[in-house]
Amino acid sequence: MNQKFFDSKEFSEIKIFQINRDFYELKNIGGAEKTINFIVDKHRELVDDLKSIGVKIPKTDFDEVDYYSYVYNETLKDSYWKNYLPSTIAQNHNFDVLKISFVLFASIKGDIFAIVGGGGIRVIKRFMNNRFGLEFYEYLTIPKDDIVVSLTARGISGRVAQQSGIYRNGRTLLDSLKFTEIPTKINLVLREDLKNTVFDFVGFSNDTIYTEVGSYFLIKHAIKFKSLHQIFKKINEIHRKHKPTSISTFTKVQDPTLVEDEFQKILLSEVRNDMLNMLGPNRTANPYKFDIDFIHPSKIQDFYECNRYELKTKGQRTPFFETTDRNLLYKEGLKHLFDNTNDQFEFSKMILGMRVYGYRDKTRKTHAMFLQHITCEIKYNGKPVFQIDSTWYKVKNDFINSINDRCINLIDKNILRSNFLNVSWDSTIADEGAYNLKYNNLKDYYVFDKMLPDNIEFCDIMYEDSNTIYLVHVKDGFDAKIRDVANQITISANRFWNDFNSGSSSYLSSIVDSYNKKNANKIDKKTFLNKFNVNKEVVYVMAYKSLRGKQSTKDKIEKSKSNIAKYSLIQCVQDMSSLYPIKIFDIADV
Repeated sequence: MNQKFFDSKEFSEIKIFQINRDFYELKNIGGAEKTINFIVDKHRELVDDLKSIGVKIPKTDFDEVDYYSYVYNETLKDSYWKNYLPSTIAQNHNFDVLKISFVLFASIKGDIFAIVGGGGIRVIKRFMNNRFGLEFYEYLTIPKDDIVVSLTARGISGRVAQQSGIYRNGRTLLDSLKFTEIPTKINLVLREDLKNTVFDFVGFSNDTIYTEVGSYFLIKHAIKFKSLHQIFKKINEIHRKHKPTSISTFTKVQDPTLVEDEFQKILLSEVRNDMLNMLGPNRTANPYKFDIDFIHPSKIQDFYECNRYELKTKGQRTPFFETTDRNLLYKEGLKHLFDNTNDQFEFSKMILGMRVYGYRDKTRKTHAMFLQHITCEIKYNGKPVFQIDSTWYKVKNDFINSINDRCINLIDKNILRSNFLNVSWDSTIADEGAYNLKYNNLKDYYVFDKMLPDNIEFCDIMYEDSNTIYLVHVKDGFDAKIRDVANQITISANRFWNDFNSGSSSYLSSIVDSYNKKNANKIDKKTFLNKFNVNKEVVYVMAYKSLRGKQSTKDKIEKSKSNIAKYSLIQCVQDMSSLYPIKIFDIADV
């Protein structure tokens, strides 16, 4: 190897990123050089460096790796002195505070990696693989041997926020991951076998070395550029010659052709069939319903807290539907498609251009494509595949047995033993709202259904006995809507927990105010607030009406076809473990 190329003697810890060449803007550009210069030109547009657009950045070839460097000056802020001095003096000088930023791209046999300095992350952020470090570590991992120092994960069922765990004494990766979680960043001890094989060229000290994987791959050890060059080559070699070991039950589908040509076509067909079953001339009294949840793919809490929503078709500035009720969005979107399309081709074309906007008062809080809001399960080659938060996931072969066992155990462990939910949900009760009202004005019961301060539902039914306050959230069906009630519970619990532990009563006060505006029988606010200041336990209840009343939990869960409902219940119980106790109840058992 030409040692003159490696004339730098500096050491540094380096985060390695990867460009996602399957990103839709990059797919048809061509080779690595064209792709890299396209990314740079997009940044030049962003910073109004229009005169440089089309000018290729410098390229250096060495030892199978093509390096492309991009350096630019970024104005951070005006100098203090520019604002202090009289303008007649200041106007004669340039007081801009500049920051040098750069990106170094490294292209090797199909992979494009990048390292950044200063504000260089802005150049690649739109185009990078946001799970690169995690995906690469799946080629290196031995879950039972990897020691985790900290882990950040998001729930597959739409958890409102990511959660982090720090393990001071270390914990194996196998023991750190929960069944329904997808890791987003992990700090681990770099195993000795990796130091002595994969990264034997680095020259580690005898100290414990850590690695951090997330959107980037980082070995927390200062290295020379020569070692960085070798790491680029090693990552590419491992990608080409080895197979990964999934560190999560859910594995992101990486093949864009499979997603677009197979999964999306199945989804579009299922949604159109759902539309015809719901609205078509041949619909039956009890049509088949596609098991979906409809929620923004990333800004979940913002979506819940919006108080106005709009649906728009491609190219239209005026919405074809507006509402304050997010639960109407899916059905009204299908109504518009039913009225304006005649076949699958027209349906697919229109729905792929349909967008959902969410507003909090006059401020837009969320925006995404209609189809991206759909969480669902489809079957592909006889196996379940999930679209969750606009991303497609496959699952491990033992998924069905594992999710059934976990769900059964959690329900049996947390089943509601108290019998205060004693109204039978028979055919005379049309929906959740009608069921909730059956408890209205009963002693020790409060019905807070549709009382939504900040669009956060405290509960549907509150019941108190001498020792406990139960906050019940009700849902009709054990299907994908369980994801919705699970989100409602965790959002409510987090809001109540934060208010209560900060000494604030603003959330509870707003609930009472909302109740008193809509009910003739008023609640005394002081008396109500004092209920939560005495020594009573607060317990949340997930209550649903399944179609399989008075069967064993095992029979109900094994016969249920909604895996989304199952993992949403599992995730909710896990999330509530650090907040309040939660109980589970099937109203069909009454």
